[in-house]
Amino acid sequence: MAAVSFPARRLSSRVENYNITPTTFLANHPQYDSIAVAALVMLGDRPNTRALIAKRDTNVNLPGRWEAPFGFCNNPNLTLLTTLDQILQQETNLRIEYIPNVAGTETFRIPSGKKVHKITFIVQAQNGVPTTLHDYQAWDVVSLDEVAQARSINFGPLVFFSLPHRLIILAAFPKYDEILSFRSWCRGGTI
Repeated sequence: MAAVSFPARRLSSRVENYNITPTTFLANHPQYDSIAVAALVMLGDRPNTRALIAKRDTNVNLPGRWEAPFGFCNNPNLTLLTTLDQILQQETNLRIEYIPNVAGTETFRIPSGKKVHKITFIVQAQNGVPTTLHDYQAWDVVSLDEVAQARSINFGPLVFFSLPHRLIILAAFPKYDEILSFRSWCRGGTI
């Protein structure tokens, strides 16, 4: 059975190499036991860019921590990017419109001892209102300042999944601004 790939027209050349199965990824990266993907949904235009983050439910590891919605790539018949789209839909009821870039990566161990490599992608989602499903109890749309200060206007203090994950989210803001600038320039706008 051929792997189900994410449509090429909906991703930039910066991420097309991730349209591979988890089996292929892990064969090329034997230092990891598992692969996970996260969808950092970026919304709005400069200077009002915001990121969608979700609060982990009480019935999962590290409850109450904030992160970009993520999940493990366990289906060998789906590429990492197709899995990313399914995870975002399952966890927030949103679908990916476009994947412009990777926000960053981190590696961690889960309670079973497996070494997991997580790739966080910057995504633009189709219009809609996120809903909280499955592994999350709440969601918030936060600014760069809120992430930097680890304090949400809506929820108060933000404890993130990990310090590297918080830094990945912080780094996504200027990457997304660069994408917006390039798109504006391509349409004949000013930067």
